Amino acid sequence: MILKQTKQIRHFINGPRMSHMLRKNVENWNQICSSLDVIEDTDEAIRAFNPTPMCRESLREDMGKRYLALYGVLQALFLQQDAVFHLCESLSTSHEQSSYPRLDNIRDVRNASIGHPTKRTKRKQRSHHFLSRISMNHPNDIRLLSFYPDGSMKAEGIDLVGLIAQQVNDVESILVEVVAILRQRVEDHKAKFMNEKFAIDFPTTLDYSFEKLFEALRRPDRADQGIWAVQDVEQVMSDFRAAPRFSVRTWTSIHSTPSICCSTNSPTPSRNCESILKVNHPISSLSEWRRSWGST
Repeated sequence: MILKQTKQIRHFINGPRMSHMLRKNVENWNQICSSLDVIEDTDEAIRAFNPTPMCRESLREDMGKRYLALYGVLQALFLQQDAVFHLCESLSTSHEQSSYPRLDNIRDVRNASIGHPTKRTKRKQRSHHFLSRISMNHPNDIRLLSFYPDGSMKAEGIDLVGLIAQQVNDVESILVEVVAILRQRVEDHKAKFMNEKFAIDFPTTLDYSFEKLFEALRRPDRADQGIWAVQDVEQVMSDFRAAPRFSVRTWTSIHSTPSICCSTNSPTPSRNCESILKVNHPISSLSEWRRSWGST
């Protein structure tokens, strides 16, 4: 389920309506990509954890594998939380670590048991912690002993299987909400521009300009009209590129609608997109012709 949600998030952030804007902030984009990778990597590690071998009666040499499994899965849980909330931060959602007490408890267990057990300071109170070795074959009740400067001691059980289930549930819920937020942003973007047509950026007199341009190409005595026509086409293209939505939509967002346009990197551009892309070369050539003709 977690991998399903990260796949959808990747789909949205790499889509034309988000990718262009997100990639403008390189540091933030790197945080998004790193967070998604770590979420998926730690999910693999957490799902690979198998508590059954920890329950077997085994020889002394197997104890190291139990500690490695315990250290590994608790660290994976901790890293995954960081990645989830760093992802939310980079995508500007409202998810905060403090809003998830179960996840906060998992972090606390990790910090006390394997993160900083030898010398831990929390809320200006120092403590020292031990894992009970004889409880290591009970993954639902691994004993954590905590000692404090005033001489007090606390013993608590770590339900490793239960903590994993809690985190999987909470992380899935967060990612589902993130996907919903991204989907809504896409829909809002569509709604904002749904009534805009590229045709409104091109004047109805453009056909007349092309007509005069073609005449000038065939008849040198009408070069003045050709120069005027080139200037008119240049101005139309300049206005089109300067349109408020051009930089956001034309080469990035609009190519998501193949019938309108496509990305300049697309191997199979649509016919309309080819027209827009190919017009740059003849316009440049005609502009050079206009300048050279005007100087003669």
